[in-house]
Amino acid sequence: MWFTNSSGYDIPVVTVKYSLWDFGGRNNQREGTPDYIANKLTSSADSDPYNLVIVHAWSGFNEAGTSSGDIKGAGAAKLCVNKLNENFKVVNIEEMIWRIRMHYRPDQTQLLLNATDIVNVETLNVRIFGAQGQVHLVGADANSLVEIYDITGKLKVSEYITSSEPVYNVKGILIVRVVSEKGITVNKIINL
Repeated sequence: MWFTNSSGYDIPVVTVKYSLWDFGGRNNQREGTPDYIANKLTSSADSDPYNLVIVHAWSGFNEAGTSSGDIKGAGAAKLCVNKLNENFKVVNIEEMIWRIRMHYRPDQTQLLLNATDIVNVETLNVRIFGAQGQVHLVGADANSLVEIYDITGKLKVSEYITSSEPVYNVKGILIVRVVSEKGITVNKIINL
């Protein structure tokens, strides 16, 4: 299912397919232990290549991922991931949504990415790049406003810089906006 946003772009509706959930030794059709869910994923004949799995926060599993235990949260997710084969790629939800968009709406997604591409970078002589999980700005004027948004539009960073080469620890598909007395530059970077 897709909805069209106010800019005319289709947005996928993504729901959870499976849940890692401890039901005290029993599994349900789409909920269960890491071992059970990994088996459901690997044996699925579903033509949809995307599967969203959520981890119930209070459920705990044993080291085998087959019954109740003390391993919770990210540890429970890792138990499931360790049982998947090489056909699976585990990604965060943001990347999954982009992969869905590129798979089902590649032309429209490319238009969106191009629409948010580099603006005024050469004019303002600002270089913005991602490296080792960090966003680097080079050549920005002191007192410039730096705003970093994730792909959903959530503001992650907003500050006036005091150095010409600030570094930010922000990951994801990002829009970086720099506002100075010389003008505004907008850059899209992928920093995973």
